[in-house]
Amino acid sequence: MSRVKKLVLPPSPFNGVLTHLRQPLIWARLECDVRIEDLQTKRFDEALSLLQDHFFLEETLCRASELATEPESVQSYLEVARKWMQDGASLCAMDQESGAMVGVLVARVASRLEHSLTQEKLQLLLLQGEAFLKVMSLRCHMAAAGNIFENFDTDSFFHIHAICVKPKFRGRGIGMGLLLSGARLATALRQPALAGVFTSDRGQTLARKLGMGVAHEVSYADWTDEEGEIVFDNPGRGNYSSMAMAMRVPRLFSESTMYSLGQGLDF
Repeated sequence: MSRVKKLVLPPSPFNGVLTHLRQPLIWARLECDVRIEDLQTKRFDEALSLLQDHFFLEETLCRASELATEPESVQSYLEVARKWMQDGASLCAMDQESGAMVGVLVARVASRLEHSLTQEKLQLLLLQGEAFLKVMSLRCHMAAAGNIFENFDTDSFFHIHAICVKPKFRGRGIGMGLLLSGARLATALRQPALAGVFTSDRGQTLARKLGMGVAHEVSYADWTDEEGEIVFDNPGRGNYSSMAMAMRVPRLFSESTMYSLGQGLDF
């Protein structure tokens, strides 16, 4: 078995700005007694466990590729996710009664230079796991084909990589609270655009509710391997395509806007 090289992503040019956020800022207090706050380093392991226990099992691409059953794929994805978190732009949802983490939004500021370098590294580094490589192949394609830098005439944008809420806490507006708080953080970081790849119909509906539009779309029936076989042949009921979605970030993002948008729909 070949050795796995340590993943090294190029440092974000915004690290100096993000370090000012290390005292946890509370971005929202939801009516379900959950608060949205900065994801601090001491909670990375808790956030990664949440991804492993739920995101890897339920997210459309992970589920269709059975990523959770491949230890090498799980390890590779966790390593990449930790690197994303280290940029300091991720958020978590905390239950105020128990103090437990019940949701997470993994995000970072993507720069134009970093974008090209990251694509090369994901291709060249010996990160293992067939399922991981399948998932990242489509996600990297979607991110590149969305042309966010060109469409928004910017050298950087707020990139959402993953969003997950524990099953028993769904239906309470936490997913929307995380997305809206991400938009507020993007505003605070003076990022002109927010973008991400949404792989399920429910996630795409929520992104549209936030105001995001489709930058690029790929039908799962059309995403095939070299032999012409459909890569994700069981994406789940109602999930027909993957979408790169984006929006221009408002200069001001008020609490009233958050609560008017965040009612009744959740991941």
